[in-house]
Amino acid sequence: MSLSSQVFFSRYLASSDWRAVSSRARGALRALAVVAAPADLARFSPGGVPRAATTLATITTTVLAGPGQATLTALVDALREGVDIFYLVAHGALHQGTPRLWLEAADGSACVTHADALVT
Repeated sequence: MSLSSQVFFSRYLASSDWRAVSSRARGALRALAVVAAPADLARFSPGGVPRAATTLATITTTVLAGPGQATLTALVDALREGVDIFYLVAHGALHQGTPRLWLEAADGSACVTHADALVT
């Protein structure tokens, strides 16, 4: 667990797909940045929009950040359009062995989502 704003924390997913991945020119890359900050968790806001904007400044980026934008449906729809980089800022927890993410409902409130639903 990382509690410092100076430490960037990443998780990677395993894959059974071992096809070769070719590099694309930076100008051809597309990114999706999702920052889930549910209204009812406002005091814990992750504040990832400025960091994402700086990091992805030269890459065409779709941003889902704002009340009711970081929903599982919106996130999956955007991923289906095809992206090279997926940048997610959200609260998460491991509850009884199951990873969960705090995304948003359409009204901007917290929507606890099983991480498996996102992976699927």
